[in-house]
Amino acid sequence: ILTADVMERLLQFQKENKMEFDIIIKNNNLYLRFHSDEMFEASSLKKEMLDKRTIKKYFNMLKFVYNLSNSLIKIVDDTLI
Repeated sequence: ILTADVMERLLQFQKENKMEFDIIIKNNNLYLRFHSDEMFEASSLKKEMLDKRTIKKYFNMLKFVYNLSNSLIKIVDDTLI
């Protein structure tokens, strides 16, 4: 499922956001783990709640996961047909 276009998307996300991540496939589930330091810690959220750069980073992560999920679902569906 990690086709050339999917791999390109992964590399592009890492390059644009300078955030490392892991992909784990276990028991027919795909997991993404972002190395985001204290980004999701409660104390960090309170301090940076209105920081536009932080909000953009959150949005980019969510958008990446959403688009990657859709791509992978399409690849699996196309393979099963």
